[in-house]
Amino acid sequence: MSGSVPPKQFVFEVSPETPIERLDAFLSKQTEELSRSRVKSLIANGCVSVTPASQKAIKASMMIASGQTWVIELPPAQASDLVPEELPLSILYEDEDIIVVNKAAHMVVHPGAGQPQGTLANALRFHFPDIQIGDAQRPGLVHRLDKETSGVMVVARNAHAHRVLSEAFAHREIQKKYLAFCYGRPKSVQFSLQTGHLRHDKDRRRYNTRLPPPEADDEMVRFAHTDFHVQGFAHGVSLVEAVLHTGRTHQIRAHLADHGHPILMDAIYGGLKPEKRIGQSPVRQAAVRLERQALHAAVLGFKHPKSGENCRFEAPCPEDLLPLQKAILDANSL
Repeated sequence: MSGSVPPKQFVFEVSPETPIERLDAFLSKQTEELSRSRVKSLIANGCVSVTPASQKAIKASMMIASGQTWVIELPPAQASDLVPEELPLSILYEDEDIIVVNKAAHMVVHPGAGQPQGTLANALRFHFPDIQIGDAQRPGLVHRLDKETSGVMVVARNAHAHRVLSEAFAHREIQKKYLAFCYGRPKSVQFSLQTGHLRHDKDRRRYNTRLPPPEADDEMVRFAHTDFHVQGFAHGVSLVEAVLHTGRTHQIRAHLADHGHPILMDAIYGGLKPEKRIGQSPVRQAAVRLERQALHAAVLGFKHPKSGENCRFEAPCPEDLLPLQKAILDANSL
């Protein structure tokens, strides 16, 4: 006889008083344990059924109807092979619901191909073994930063916080500000880029934003929106504040590169060789010492998942970027 634990099951009835809405929206509201994105995944994987049986394939977008009984069967939990590692973490804040960390540059957020250990997830497993929600390889994680990007991240400690934060990110209810150091001087001190966002057709490592914003029914191209404010310029380098309104992969990096201003030391988007592109100056001296792309997630704001209070956390400019920031602001020619 198998000793495996049977899958967890949820059963929800649609009463005559229930508002008619999309299936994924209805199911995600029935339990604090499942976010809408998680419900969509379960539907796509055949884990959702209905009585009376549907004559059509069950899809996240289908509308519920009075008298239906919906059943969600969660697949058995898979044993995690995530190795706890006693890696240093910079904790900006923690309570029983969330942890806010200042991720170091060069730290991968979660294990992946070629990076099974040494990640933020490994460190979280060691320092906070109570976190048992989310993907087994991504305990508590609701968003990510690129390996070389430093800065503030929030981690959920329980199912309710995970769901609320996941929905907030999905609905663009998060405040995100970055500091970026890029080549050249944008034509305007303040500008906004609202574009399409699609993986590059020739270089699969990068994304293309030289696209018009997608039509509503375009499932291939995503919408990307970033606001920029140039805070300083000196010796061929700009210090730029970037506010993200969407959270596409490489969004700031691709937007600036496609706008003609790649981020310093960004190997994928053409930001290498600062010694050949910056005139002899303190800015150049600071730039050539960089060992990663000059991008930092400085501010993260959101409503606390339990209290609903507005939270705002700031990760100060890291030590490796401080000399560059100082050199630009000291010689600022805006």
